[in-house]
Amino acid sequence: MYPDFEEAGQRFTRSSALDGSTSKPLAIVDLGDSSKERFGYESLILGRYDTVAILEKHIKQKERLIPNKRAVEIETLEDKVLVHCQDGSTYEGQIVVGADGVHSAVRREMWKAAEKLEPGAIPAEDLKGVRVDFASLFGTARQTDSGDVCRGDVIATHLQDHNGMVFPAKDDRIFYFWHFKLPDNQLFSANALPRFTKEEGLASLNKFPDLPASTSCTTKFSDIIKNTFASGTTALPHYVFRKWSFRRIVIIGDAAHKPNPITGQGGNNCIESAAALVNSIVRAFAADGVLLQGARWPASSITTAFHMLEMQRFNRVLDVVEGSRQAQSVYAWSTWKSRLTSRYIVPLLSTATQVGKVYGDVARGVKLAGKEWEIAPRPHTVPFEDERPLRQEKSGRGDITLAVSAGAAVIAVVVATRHLWGAGKLISE
Repeated sequence: MYPDFEEAGQRFTRSSALDGSTSKPLAIVDLGDSSKERFGYESLILGRYDTVAILEKHIKQKERLIPNKRAVEIETLEDKVLVHCQDGSTYEGQIVVGADGVHSAVRREMWKAAEKLEPGAIPAEDLKGVRVDFASLFGTARQTDSGDVCRGDVIATHLQDHNGMVFPAKDDRIFYFWHFKLPDNQLFSANALPRFTKEEGLASLNKFPDLPASTSCTTKFSDIIKNTFASGTTALPHYVFRKWSFRRIVIIGDAAHKPNPITGQGGNNCIESAAALVNSIVRAFAADGVLLQGARWPASSITTAFHMLEMQRFNRVLDVVEGSRQAQSVYAWSTWKSRLTSRYIVPLLSTATQVGKVYGDVARGVKLAGKEWEIAPRPHTVPFEDERPLRQEKSGRGDITLAVSAGAAVIAVVVATRHLWGAGKLISE
């Protein structure tokens, strides 16, 4: 599977940070082959459609994919769970895994079931509301007339309360986003997040027509907007819920833990949580002597597995979300310290330090456990979590985030491909 990602994706080899207020470079870092040297895998830029197409290609039992379904009600019973869909169909299973994003129907139904069957099962902290500090205009454009947005570059433009990023891809496509600040201290129910129109995002960006969008600072964001053929605007909440499960329902990914996308770790951590969930089910069932192939899974074993998942993943995703919040603050100069860091401190850092910040703690990722998932090792210099000596989990939330290099936003494929390469057997089998 991984060779398909390499073929479809665009390697990025240079990270550029630009000062949007002066249209001058702040830092330009040559990444070279640092991703492959460190982890054995490239850092790649590719679209969501390309990613989904590759995954679908490698699924042998395609009849198990049931598209165009929308869950409207979920019943969790003593010995099974029922999912009722908008078209009137109903599906029965032993568990429901909701990896359905920030507007999660599974999370909504889980909370509703908990309130009805066991009031207080969902912590009050999870229900009080989530922060939404920024919104994002995102889009795909064709290469500009100047051709100045070079493949291999990743460009970050910093500005007070705003920031933009540009990712040149293959086939003369340019992916980009524009983050803009919302009013302070807004809390929204996770089940009623604000929505924005494409025009609202464009109105924010159009206030800065001369904002640089290429390493040379020649191409402007307005040039990219002229060539845009697909775009939208979305809210950017960030949160980590404390309770991810209730009885036979569990949520992972953005439904449970949502970072700011600036660090490119949202999809990554959904994949990690999926791997951790599988590992937890296997371990819990083995300890209880329960067969995975059994027609009925005991509720007690399911509860144990879900608890193991939460225990393993909570601190990790808490660090990821807090790191993304700090990074967003630096990118958008949200405080005087962030502005100082971005404009004056980061440019003084050595190339090695900046490269290290680009890739962050990618190596801490979870992978599927068991000999059946082992893959041929690829040469790499940074050990992954399972290759390190056992050590006590320690939170790094107190660290100062200096990761303002643009490459931080597209490192997802580094860890994701390791999981997917290892999970290729699972997908194809």
